[in-house]
Amino acid sequence: MKITKELVDILRNYVVINSSILFKEGNIVSTISPLKNIISMTTISTRIEREFAIYDLAEFLGIISLLDNAVAEFSDSQIIIKSSGKTIKYTYANPSAIVCSPYRGIEIADDEIITSFKLSFSEFNNLSKASGILRTKDIVISGSSGLIDICVGDVKNKTGSSYSTSITPIKEFDMDFRKVFDMENFRVMNGDYIITIPNKNLIEFKTEDGNLTYWIAPSSNT
Repeated sequence: MKITKELVDILRNYVVINSSILFKEGNIVSTISPLKNIISMTTISTRIEREFAIYDLAEFLGIISLLDNAVAEFSDSQIIIKSSGKTIKYTYANPSAIVCSPYRGIEIADDEIITSFKLSFSEFNNLSKASGILRTKDIVISGSSGLIDICVGDVKNKTGSSYSTSITPIKEFDMDFRKVFDMENFRVMNGDYIITIPNKNLIEFKTEDGNLTYWIAPSSNT
């Protein structure tokens, strides 16, 4: 198995969601936060040859960064990574010791979708910056009169400062909605996303090519 930049980049994102990870055989990598309010799955070009778990993903990323163009082999207890005469032997964790993704996506039926819209990376970056400047973690996605509004501001302070942007939906909707999130849970990789708002709990962030998806739970629906 090749240790590709694509795989390393996704693991660098996943380590901020969960410090541990379970790999399963195949070309899907998935993670879930310890509180189970963030789930992500991605399709990669590399095929993982067996199931194994890593307890300290940050440590694993640190040690494999010492090698370039590395190739991995698997024993019963270790992943063995080699490159240019150098070898790393890294011992698997017991899956029972970590919070493991179920490797199941959240299926959203058509009749469960309120609306969907595209959020560009540049606008997401503005929302993130506004959260830091205004010192608030609250981000509200709401819909009314056919338009979507995304607002960063303290939901407990009705007269406080805020930053908001209006977005035209991809899918028209005829019901009002309001969902409050913790900005810290939007731990997504850089990119443009199609966001789907269902009438149930988790919303969906999906890249336009469909290869990377996040499901994120709101902190409140009011």
